[in-house]
Amino acid sequence: MISKSHSVTSIKLNPNFVQSHFARALALDELQEFESAIESWDELVRLQPEETGVYVYRGNSYQNLGQLEQAVENYEQAIRVDPENPVAIHNLGTAYASLDEHQKAVEIFDKSLELNPELPMGYASRGQSLTAMGAHQLAIDSFDQAIKLEPKFAEAYFHKGVAQRTFGKLDDAVKSFDAAIRLNPEPAESYFSRGEARLTLGQTDKAMKDFEEAVRIAPEEAITHYWIGVFHHHMERYDQAIECYNESIRLDPDRPEPYNNRATSKAFLGDFYPALDDVDHALNIKPVFGEAYFNRAIIRTLQGFDDQAQIDADRAIELGVDRHDVEQELNKLRDWRHEPEIHPG
Repeated sequence: MISKSHSVTSIKLNPNFVQSHFARALALDELQEFESAIESWDELVRLQPEETGVYVYRGNSYQNLGQLEQAVENYEQAIRVDPENPVAIHNLGTAYASLDEHQKAVEIFDKSLELNPELPMGYASRGQSLTAMGAHQLAIDSFDQAIKLEPKFAEAYFHKGVAQRTFGKLDDAVKSFDAAIRLNPEPAESYFSRGEARLTLGQTDKAMKDFEEAVRIAPEEAITHYWIGVFHHHMERYDQAIECYNESIRLDPDRPEPYNNRATSKAFLGDFYPALDDVDHALNIKPVFGEAYFNRAIIRTLQGFDDQAQIDADRAIELGVDRHDVEQELNKLRDWRHEPEIHPG
């Protein structure tokens, strides 16, 4: 997702506000001291309860703290004060997207864009939720609109690449990641994502260079170890992949993806029950994680539990995993499982 700090903040405040509180709150937000910033926004709300801007800014502070319900409350209060404020409506959409309520988020982004069709971040945010819903071409179109409005929008190029990669347009994804890196070479995630696309294309050497550059940029980041694990798994070095996922989990135990991927590596080693434990852990963190349900369907198919696997497969499809990919993979595994063993003569 677009980081919470990218919620739109271009709100005009009433000039009668107590400027010291406003300046202090903005400075604290800039320093990422969000709890202290909220105290200043609270004071501004007390002084000017009918001012839309302070509710939006306070909502942004709550969103940056991960307190999404409070963020929603503040954006909704801003909209009650000014029902046609596109910024407040957009930021409400980002909060719902962070809550994984992407259908609702898209509806909110659409309303915001009706009020202000020149807001690049609105199209980018909408594109991310569409990607999460599996509507990849619509997502790509939305990112294209964001880029048309802001040609140097590196983050829009990055997320367009994510949608293209997920949609199977790997060559196009690499080009989008190239553009994102050219415009902003700092985020390690851009190199990891380009590396993943190149890895899938069979460009192993180029992929490894991307992973190495990402490690150079962010050696202590959990995501770094996660993507190196992805690389090792692709190279069928499952024990090394598990070690990387272990380190990623140690550094950030609240991300579901390393548990889900570690499950895959364990399953390839034949450790099905520990793999299922990892999938369950991933789903405890993120109950609407379609890839985890798909993963569990694969593991249960390998175990021969086809009825349970189908339940998980249906849930994965419901959550946006491509139906063709799910059915093709499970049918392939069932065929493989029923192949007669060939014994030497």
